[in-house]
Amino acid sequence: MSVSRPSAVQVGNQIRWRDGLHIIVGIFGGLVRLRDVVGQDVEVLVGTLLSDPTFQVVTGGDPRIPLAPAGLIDDLPEEAVTRARWWEEHIVEVLRGYGIDAEPEQEPRPEYDPHTTSLRQRELAKVAELAELGQPVALSTFQRLRHKYAARGL
Repeated sequence: MSVSRPSAVQVGNQIRWRDGLHIIVGIFGGLVRLRDVVGQDVEVLVGTLLSDPTFQVVTGGDPRIPLAPAGLIDDLPEEAVTRARWWEEHIVEVLRGYGIDAEPEQEPRPEYDPHTTSLRQRELAKVAELAELGQPVALSTFQRLRHKYAARGL
């Protein structure tokens, strides 16, 4: 059975919670990882976050991505996890315009701005960028990875 994230809790959301602004940088099982404006991370249970009267979504996040089972990547070799997170960073930049570790106020690079470029243009820009970095990938391969990420998450 596939578990979906509640629509109010998506990676990339900027939220107001308790005494400050945070960005949702990860969702793992029933935990949400938040990063505050000074870069400090905290994990909180999804139910705790959603039931807190101070919780408010300020900006939208990525398209809904199903949750992976808790601890799914924990048993993988470190090299595989590192590579998966590397791909995730590139895929997320194509989807929302900036990477996972971007500051909340950071503007997307022009070639990845979802407000001015199509998804296809962003994909082509990423494929070209990866080739320049010595990591060539076919557009169809990148699209397949993006679709898998959108369907199953990391």
